[in-house]
Order: sequence, then structure tokens, then C-alpha cells
Amino acid sequence: MAYLRSFDFVFILHLMVDVLAITNELSVALQREEQEIVNAMHLVETCKLRLQAMRDNEWDELLEKVHQFCYSCDIDVVEMNDNYLQELNDRFDEVNTELLRCVSCLSPKDEFRAFNLSKIVEMANFYPYDFDAVLVRVLSGELKNYIVDVRCHDAFARLKGLGDLARVMVETRKNIIYPHVYLLIKLALILPVATATVERAFSAMKYIKTKSRNRMSDTYLNDCLMTYIERDICESISIESIMHRFQNTKSRRGHYV
Repeated sequence: MAYLRSFDFVFILHLMVDVLAITNELSVALQREEQEIVNAMHLVETCKLRLQAMRDNEWDELLEKVHQFCYSCDIDVVEMNDNYLQELNDRFDEVNTELLRCVSCLSPKDEFRAFNLSKIVEMANFYPYDFDAVLVRVLSGELKNYIVDVRCHDAFARLKGLGDLARVMVETRKNIIYPHVYLLIKLALILPVATATVERAFSAMKYIKTKSRNRMSDTYLNDCLMTYIERDICESISIESIMHRFQNTKSRRGHYV
């Protein structure tokens, strides 16, 4: 109870109110199952600018509010520095931020308005195991043809995000014509930006891999997590269809008479 009447506790509560007001839209956006990477990147930049402005121009105002509260509640006031606004910069450091900027250049929205060849090539450099020096040069030439092609193709008009882009590339077989561009799009789609699916997977693990089931294999764990996380979809699948699928997978060892 003593801590609840400490300056640290009061300060953190006031800071949380101000910071959460700034980061609320970003937090909500990053927890959506389908997140458009360009908007996510803009929200990250917006939050970082707002938090920096808070640090530069609103720090004294925050401390004054905390001091006034402490004085009114007879809580001892101590001096504190401004290290409390570092977490967002730690989570979205320069490398991660630059990678997200590069990914945003793949967006098909508004007739590929965000397209930037040098930034997309720079993105490939983040994946040295997939793109060596030779493939990076091949990618550069491939991108020049790709952007002219897709901008002239009606199927690529009015696409909303990278998921739509990947789907249409497969439908039009341009994933075969531009394999390195398509690889970058796939890498962008699996980029873990704290999506709700990732967070739900970690939350679900405590229900699936319990103390009494701590020896289950990775394959079995993955299968259980998939059915638990996507239970809305799994509940729509009938038991009969599962049985038929299992029976048709391979011949059984025994037969009932």
C-alpha cells in the first residue's frame, strides 16, 4: 500500500494516461487481424513524433500535474528524468522503422503511388539469405518492368493492400514473370508487426501446453494452436467431413467386418 502513495506510482499513472492517449490508435490498428502496412507505418511515425513533442515541450507540464497531485495528497515529491518515453523507440528502432518504410513502397494503393525502386531494393538487402548481390541487381531490373506492367493492367487497379496484390499476381501468373518481386511481397506479408494473430498465439499457448501436457511435440502443438485460434472457422466444419477426409487420406491397417 505504501507504493500506491509514492511519487513513482503517481508519476507512472499520469504518464500512462498521456502516453496511452497518444498511442491508442496505433495499439488498436496493430491488433487487427488484417493490418495495412502503410497505415501502420504512418501511425508509428505519428506516435514517435507526438511522443518526442511531449518530451521536448510538454514534460514540464506533466511534472507540474504530478507535483500538484502529490501536494494535494501529501505525497513526497522527488526529481525524475525523462527516460520513460523510450519504449516505443526501443520497439521501433531505426532498422525496424526503415524496413517498414521499404515495405510500404510495395503498396498497390492509388495505382502504386508509393512505389520507390531504391527503397524496395533496399528492402531486399534486409534478407541476405534470399537475395545475394547478383539477385539484388536482377531485382532492380525486374522492378522496372514490373511497375510499368502492373500500372497498365486493369486487374491491378483499385487494390487495397499487399494481400490483394499477392492474390492478383498469382491469378495473372505474374508471380512467375516477376518471381523476385513476388518473393518480396511474400516476405512483407509474413513480417511480424505485432499482429493480433501472433499475440493470440502466445496467449493461447498457456491453455494448450499446460503442465500436464508439457511434452507434446511441436507439430501437435501447432495443430492444437491452429484449431484453438481459428476456432470460429473450425466450428463450421462438420465431424462427417473430417471423418471422410481422414478415411480418404490413406488406407487403414484394419477393416471392420
